[in-house]
Amino acid sequence: MPYVKVRTSKTLTPEQHSELNSGLGISLETIPGKDRSMLILDLEEGRTFFYSGKKQDNFAFVEVHYFGNFSYHVKQELTESVFGVLANVLGTTPETATLSITEHTTWGCFGKFIDMYYPEN
Repeated sequence: MPYVKVRTSKTLTPEQHSELNSGLGISLETIPGKDRSMLILDLEEGRTFFYSGKKQDNFAFVEVHYFGNFSYHVKQELTESVFGVLANVLGTTPETATLSITEHTTWGCFGKFIDMYYPEN
């Protein structure tokens, strides 16, 4: 936790795998209480994307899931950081990448269940 899924139309090199893992881990540190060592990164390469009816050769869709609820400004900073990593590693532009952020009030990890509304757990 947090969980980040990157789907890209490109096929990545092992170096790009490593760079994405490192860069997205650093991006997560823009969120209070999150650390790069917590990152779960799921990569899907060679996907087919169409946008505006046209096949995209260099497109990325990123999903970020984490436990907690953070301010608009924290999410804006995270978004800018993730888009920077995508540009640096994949060469995407803001027009060829998209990001979804999902905040969860419950999460299971390390064999335990946590809930924002039941802090005694």
